[in-house]
Amino acid sequence: MERGNEPHYNGRALSYATGINTHGILTSNGLDPSCGDELFMADYGTTHLPRDMDHFPRDSKDLFELRERSGKPWVSDEPLGIADYDQQGSGARTTDRSAVASHFGLAMMFGAGATIHSTFGLEGRVPYASEPISQALAETITRIWQCVPVEAQLGAYRAPHLSGFPVDCPGASCSELEHAYATVLDDRAWLVVPRPVIGWTPVGVDGWQVDSSCDDLPIWELTR
Repeated sequence: MERGNEPHYNGRALSYATGINTHGILTSNGLDPSCGDELFMADYGTTHLPRDMDHFPRDSKDLFELRERSGKPWVSDEPLGIADYDQQGSGARTTDRSAVASHFGLAMMFGAGATIHSTFGLEGRVPYASEPISQALAETITRIWQCVPVEAQLGAYRAPHLSGFPVDCPGASCSELEHAYATVLDDRAWLVVPRPVIGWTPVGVDGWQVDSSCDDLPIWELTR
């Protein structure tokens, strides 16, 4: 439960909500360090990350840094919305399935996931028949939640510039954004490559083998 959404805009909402007994309920204050709020937390944190397409596919990796600073899990709250149209600025929305997949995959690897931000969600309904892309993207996110288990966030952070990265990707050359990420938990690893280079396929190194892919999404599980 989030006590108050965007309390930096409406501080009174949080002050009222703090009087509610949340015993036994996992709770976030809604305070967001990206808005200058103090890193004061309840059970977990929520943050609003940049929604532009230069950052959205990979910025949920920031949940890792927030977790390291606070010692608690974080959720990517209200990321770039999904829709049947693309829009920048206020009310930003995207139809880009690969970008959505990498953002939500990284959120599962390094945090407590991400919220689905959508018009149908804001209106408290399922997608209309006239919103097939919204429906498909929601199903894609559901699939990612199945591919990347909750224990993945307990793994060790790995990137191409660090030792222990499980696939061949020198200098993050496997990604058009020049960023790739993995988390290693014992003999299992999960890999997300935002905007993979066309034609690139992961090849394991140092005993790692690609065990499965998450459908056609830029997410893989490896074992050794």
